[in-house]
Amino acid sequence: MLLCSIRLRYRSRPQYRLTQIKHRPEAVPARLESLSTNKSGTGVVMDQTDLRDLREQAESASRQARAPYSGLFVGAALRSASGRIHRGCNVENGALPLGSCAERGAIAAAVLAEGPDFGLMEIAVVAKTADGIVQAVSPCGACRQLIAESGPTARVGFYSANNEWIIASTAELLPYAFVLPDS
Repeated sequence: MLLCSIRLRYRSRPQYRLTQIKHRPEAVPARLESLSTNKSGTGVVMDQTDLRDLREQAESASRQARAPYSGLFVGAALRSASGRIHRGCNVENGALPLGSCAERGAIAAAVLAEGPDFGLMEIAVVAKTADGIVQAVSPCGACRQLIAESGPTARVGFYSANNEWIIASTAELLPYAFVLPDS
């Protein structure tokens, strides 16, 4: 499994370019190296018990979601580096692009509780319809970027289209995350 960080550097004009991809094998948790990949070669198909506590917390959070427009009730639960669990749910409003995702809600709750230096270790995302049917939903692009910044080596669990519980690394979800240049 390859985890990497990508550095972007400013040019003289306000544009960015990729300068380096650094392989970081020390960032791969030993627990992940022994797991098999799914049929598509991406992500990791896990035993249904993996991240069970976070998945159950995410399912519980999804019941608190406000989704009058999409009817998609999403919950997220994360474990921080301190071992604490924080939850979030999606909240929709009439200005559809301004709703908030469950993942960002959970990360915001973690930052509020632990401060700006909080570190993300793993996060589970569960989406259901109003009648409780599990839906395949992985984090959106904005959430993937925030997850990458909050936990570069975090594990992210979600249901696939064939109802398998998948766990992917942050690098698998967002292989070319935007990184601000060092100041």
